[in-house]
Amino acid sequence: MKSEIRNPKSEINPKPKFSKSKICFGHLNFGNSKLFGISIFDIRIFTLIFILSFTILTTGCESLAKKFIRKPKGPPKREEPVIVPQTYAPMLAEQAYRQYFLYWKSWHDELINALTDSGNQKKRIASMERVLEHLENMRNYLNEETREKLDKHIQIVRDMSDQIKDANIDRLIMFRVKTKLEKEKIIIDREFNYSKIKNKLKQ
Repeated sequence: MKSEIRNPKSEINPKPKFSKSKICFGHLNFGNSKLFGISIFDIRIFTLIFILSFTILTTGCESLAKKFIRKPKGPPKREEPVIVPQTYAPMLAEQAYRQYFLYWKSWHDELINALTDSGNQKKRIASMERVLEHLENMRNYLNEETREKLDKHIQIVRDMSDQIKDANIDRLIMFRVKTKLEKEKIIIDREFNYSKIKNKLKQ
């Protein structure tokens, strides 16, 4: 029989046999256990808050509110404008008279300039009406004595209105009317300017 020869070193220091260990995760229950001291439920809540915060920051509160607010059915209601009446303080007699005096003077010049062969008939008629209108406004602020003096000149101008409105006015008649209007302008400007009648305004 063959004898078995053993190595004495192997008996003294036998080589350890390593076996691959298996890691078992069965003891970890992710449903109810805590990970790093934080429960899975807390992590879900934190994630939901983070997503909502990020959505609000990127889209804005207004757009987010539009998603949750129900839009009314039908066409939008039209807002009626609110009209607030404004009140103006009445003009003083001095201010009003000066204003109408300047208006009369400007329109009287327009009327004289329109009395030419190439002048427009509509412009002549419109200028004549404005002249009489502002003279009437001037007289309303004068006392009775001064008003009667202005009425005489108003009547002279009014008497020429029929000739001015005539589309077939003769050149000679037009020249006479123009000359008379220039004379009346000089008289009214001199006798009824504000510095001359400021003490004769109606109180």
